[in-house]
Amino acid sequence: MIKNRIILAMVASLIWATGACYVTSSKDQTALLIKPSVYAKLKVEIDRYKKDVEKRFPVNIKLVQGSWTTPEEVRQEIKELNIKQKVTGVVLVGALPMHRFHMHGFDNPNPLYYEDYDLKFVDKDGNGIPESYDGKPNLKVWVANLRGVEDASDDGIEVLRTFLTKTHGFYTGKLKVDRRALAVTDSDWPDGADLWAKNVGRPLFGPDGVDVLRCEGATLDALRDAFQTKTYTMFYIQVHSTPTRQDMHKGTLWSKEIEQIPTGAVFTVNHGCSNCNWMKSIEEKGRNTGMSWVFGKGIGQAVVGNVRTGMVYGQDALYERILAGDYLGRAYLALKKSAEVEMYREYPSGDVVAGVLFIGNPFITIKSGK
Repeated sequence: MIKNRIILAMVASLIWATGACYVTSSKDQTALLIKPSVYAKLKVEIDRYKKDVEKRFPVNIKLVQGSWTTPEEVRQEIKELNIKQKVTGVVLVGALPMHRFHMHGFDNPNPLYYEDYDLKFVDKDGNGIPESYDGKPNLKVWVANLRGVEDASDDGIEVLRTFLTKTHGFYTGKLKVDRRALAVTDSDWPDGADLWAKNVGRPLFGPDGVDVLRCEGATLDALRDAFQTKTYTMFYIQVHSTPTRQDMHKGTLWSKEIEQIPTGAVFTVNHGCSNCNWMKSIEEKGRNTGMSWVFGKGIGQAVVGNVRTGMVYGQDALYERILAGDYLGRAYLALKKSAEVEMYREYPSGDVVAGVLFIGNPFITIKSGK
């Protein structure tokens, strides 16, 4: 009997990024929100995605179709799913309404509005865009944005079709992925890449499993060379950025160029300012940087990025959960909770949110090399 328990414990401890199933006594209830018109066009891909995920992860996915036209309607749907059906994670597919929060002089996509559906947001200026909130954030669900086009009127059907086909190839092992990580930081963060490699990259990918570009070595040419032949599992980047570009020590990597990288990384943690603010990308008349890492030609599946000035707050909680074997949706929720606690501590007036969001596929586990 004891021997059998040991064997079961060993099996349950195996964490895989692709191809394997979890041993678990319960499953997370998750939901995929999608408009009927989008589902009709992507039924084959969406149904296959649901089947792929439920086969490999401890989750049940509920497909929820609706014609939501406002953030308030999306929020109410998420609230009811959480309370009545115990849903703990939500994937928003296509151009579903996204809440806006104004800070640092511009509007930001604000999934916190959905993740804590009880938090009261305040529009002091009366222009329809809140710039503060009352109360202390208490997140209930994680929210991922499966959204490949910036325009709120464009669901990006073909972009999503291509992405979901790529996701199926990733799950089935048809797409080649190197078990390596890449860490990039410029001179403003001289120790960042080395610290990440020591505390996260090497525990996950082994002592020789991380490529590091830092300070004067973090040039555009060096980054291009790194992506020339390698397809990374994880990518950590902290350089000066905008919604449409990432600035290296020498040279600029534009978002449209990111889309053309044939290799890339499965999961990117992107600390560049505003890199995932697709609302501001439209103003700058360019492709969104964060979206480009996910919906380009490369292997990219997911990015946790920043929509405001600053960095990805709460990242330690993210890595802790990844190292523990959580899939990215769960790990992101831990990050977001930690980030909002930090923001509330520094800005108790409620005029700043963490500004971190998730773009892409949340059902990925980063397999430890141990």
